[in-house]
Amino acid sequence: SDFQMIGNPFPSTIDWTSPGWSKTNINDAIYYWDAANTRYATYVNGLGSNGGTPYIPALQGFFVTTTGTGGSASISMNNSVRTTSQTPSLWRTSATTQPVLKLTAQNGSNSDETVVRFSEDASDLFDGSLDALKLKNAGNNPNLFTLTKGKSYAINSLPLNYIDSTIPLKLEVPVTGTYVISANQFTGFDTTDIILEDRLLNISYDLKSSDGYSVTLAKGDTASRLFIKFRRADVVTSLPDHTEGKVTVTSTGKTVNVYFANIAEKEASVIFLNLIGQEVGRAENVPVAQGIYSKDLNVSPGIYLVKVKAGNTVYTEKIYINH
Repeated sequence: SDFQMIGNPFPSTIDWTSPGWSKTNINDAIYYWDAANTRYATYVNGLGSNGGTPYIPALQGFFVTTTGTGGSASISMNNSVRTTSQTPSLWRTSATTQPVLKLTAQNGSNSDETVVRFSEDASDLFDGSLDALKLKNAGNNPNLFTLTKGKSYAINSLPLNYIDSTIPLKLEVPVTGTYVISANQFTGFDTTDIILEDRLLNISYDLKSSDGYSVTLAKGDTASRLFIKFRRADVVTSLPDHTEGKVTVTSTGKTVNVYFANIAEKEASVIFLNLIGQEVGRAENVPVAQGIYSKDLNVSPGIYLVKVKAGNTVYTEKIYINH
């Protein structure tokens, strides 16, 4: 697809969804440059990122993409695309009943948003009527987007069978610092868990029951460490049968769960440390046979280490605590 810039020639707002448009080999997404925030806003088929909607203000320029399916591309409009029912300074949002996840990455006043939607009409390839590609922001704004089949999406529409899958999440940052990834909308996921995985730190973070996951990234860092896992809540999972001993640690809010599998020793010590090595909690003589040990840590939000000593073996895991 090629990006083409066009504009609203009228001294009034126009509606991208109006039947007054004539489009040939043009995809349905529109892309605005938001100069005030130095980032792009996007809209396609009822969903917007960074505030994008179908309402295009007077004399506003915007981008569309061609389908690339052969033949020439063209677009025109008549006077009926004009509307007086909307007077956005730039755009407004619209509602949808489909399962939708909106994620925001923020560092101070700089932010970016990406959207994942599930629809029976979608595929895992680029859908011109449902997807919006990612255009990179400027200034100190981060770039947050999902990846599917080699394409980068601002709005990624996926088939319903993907509501039990894991997709890559990319966060590119222009400034070294700490960025908070949070879910500012998750509708239609009543029976589905939404987990943010940080595979570099081996952390799984529940986006539905938290205020956001903090991650520190260096300028230009392009490591593929973040993933979104959609997992049906009614699916019961258990620890795999390991021939060697294993300890797995998870956290939800301030609660830490330590799971034991195939540990020969009857008891273990569980020690909680901050990242500079200070002990913030400890439990001795934890019965291994019970399979799980849970503890609430009354500490500040952040990354902590859990060290489990069972006999001569020491297991260490990283977790993220959030109240």
